[in-house]
Order: sequence, then structure tokens, then C-alpha cells
Amino acid sequence: MKRKITALILAAAIFTAAAPAFAANTERITPEYEFDENLIKAHTVSNASVFSDAAELSEAEEFLVRFEILTGYEDGTLRLENTITRAEAAAMLVRIACTKESVESIETTYDKDGIAELQKEAGISGMEWEYEGFTDVELDSWYHPYVYYSKRIDWINGYEDGSFRPENRVTEIEFVCMLEKLLGYSERIEAEGGWQDGVLAVNELLDIADNPTDEPLTRARMCETAFNTLNANIVVQMGTSYNAASDTVENEFSEGPTLMNRKGQFKLHGTITEVSDKTVVFVPAEDYDLDSEYKLNAGTEYTFLKGYSDITAGEFDVYVDLDNDTLVFTL
Repeated sequence: MKRKITALILAAAIFTAAAPAFAANTERITPEYEFDENLIKAHTVSNASVFSDAAELSEAEEFLVRFEILTGYEDGTLRLENTITRAEAAAMLVRIACTKESVESIETTYDKDGIAELQKEAGISGMEWEYEGFTDVELDSWYHPYVYYSKRIDWINGYEDGSFRPENRVTEIEFVCMLEKLLGYSERIEAEGGWQDGVLAVNELLDIADNPTDEPLTRARMCETAFNTLNANIVVQMGTSYNAASDTVENEFSEGPTLMNRKGQFKLHGTITEVSDKTVVFVPAEDYDLDSEYKLNAGTEYTFLKGYSDITAGEFDVYVDLDNDTLVFTL
């Protein structure tokens, strides 16, 4: 069942039409399957959804915690009522859009040492490469990689004075705008009137946020909006065409898969029949065509890595991460 996809680095906020490479599988994968021990160590952990201030999480909150998009605090709290800074919003964008492997790559490529290496490589090759960051985002700040990457991909904008104001609270509608750009709707936003009319019009289409306002975004509202974004369809650039009337080259777009599915994450229904320390056996209740080359057959047993220690046998809705062959958690 092993599927390996190259790091999901989103170029120009538009997803290409090329499909990820899936390994076809329609037969049982036995417990003798050679799982990566590092994955086992990384994914088989205790119940990560238990917080002292949030005894019961919504599906959106549970998903973001289990897939390590949202993290708690050192004192064991989740603080869903807290508001979010612009720096934190940039970090969330990267974690929402990218696989864990890609996030780690971004963190090392665009930190202080990574930027220095890029400059060095540009100098060696004779390329002209100039660092273009915000005036108030320090290279050694924890959020620099996320802010710099999000700026390069055009998910976020700064202010006319060249600043980003990372400690400012991000508003609900600002975050919605960022997420719409992440999904590839930048041109649609402009066509619908730009800021703020275009953002609200695209939100009417996507329905990723419930009546976004200019109020500061809370972590609870962020979870809801982020989860809806993961379940929204991305825009895929199919190619370009020449418009003779205007003498311009125009991009051609199509609706692609959901962002969640593009990352190899799927919600399934079925029965967990066996649970061990490292793996679980899952039997789908129906056929799933997860991709043109990847299918799960109803009634067939599939062995996954066990995502969290609180997984038990029984009939559930489950979330799986096909990139890591992991059944992450059950509902």
C-alpha cells in the first residue's frame, strides 16, 4: 500500500494538473509488510486530543490536532479562545497546505542558515538572487520560514511601508483571503472586486467560513475555517490559451481534488478488525476510488500503521494518511 509523493511545494498558489504517483493496491497487505520504523516511532503516540481545557473536540479540531496542524501549549491546554497573530497565521497556511515532509523542508530551507545557503549558491552559479523579505521579519525569528514562503507563493501581503506586522492579530476575513489564495482563487478574487468584496464573493462559492468579519480570528474559528478549506476543491492550472481579441495569454483553470485528498489524506468508513502495538487491520465498508491508480475494495483487509495508541477495534469513520500508510485516528 506504500505511496510516496514528492514534497508538496505549491508553486504560485496554483496546483498543476499532474497526478501524484500512487502505487496500485487491491490485495491484503500482511502484518509482515516492511513498515518504516521511523514512521512507527513518529506516528504511534499517545492520545493527542486530550487537553485540560478541551475535553471534547469537534471533528475539525480533532483533525487538525491529529495531523499536527494545530498544537497545544506546554501546560496541556489548547486555548481555543485565544486569537491568532499574523505570524501564526502564516505558519498555519504552510501546515494546512503542505505535507509534514514539506513543512520540515520549508522550515530548514528558509530559516537564517537556509537563506544564507541560497545566497551562496546563487553567487556560485552567477545568478542574481536577492533576499526579499519584510522589513520587520527577522531572519532568526521562529516564523520567518513560514512568512517568507507564504509571501513568495503570494498567499500573504504586507503593508505599503514594507512591513508585515507579525504580532498584529489577523482578522477572520484576512485569514479567509489567505486561504482562498492558497486554494488558487487569486484571479477570481480580483475578478469579483478584490478586497473585500471579492474575498466575500469567493467565500460564498467555497463556503469555507461562516460570515467572516473584521474581528480577530480565534483558534476555534481557525480550526473550522481550516478544516473547511481542506475539504474545498483546489484550482488546477490546465494550461494557457491566446486571446486574439485582447492580444493576451490567458490561464486555463479547472476544479481539482480537495486539498485534503491532494495531500493523501482521506476519510473512510469501515471496521478495524485487528489492533497491535504498531499496526491495525482495516476493512472498508464500501469500494473507495481514492485516485485513478489507488483503490480500496469493500470487504478486503488492509494493514495500516497505527497512528495513535487510543485506536481500538470496531466500526468507525477513520482518517488515513496514505503518504505514511497510517490510519491516523477514528471518530
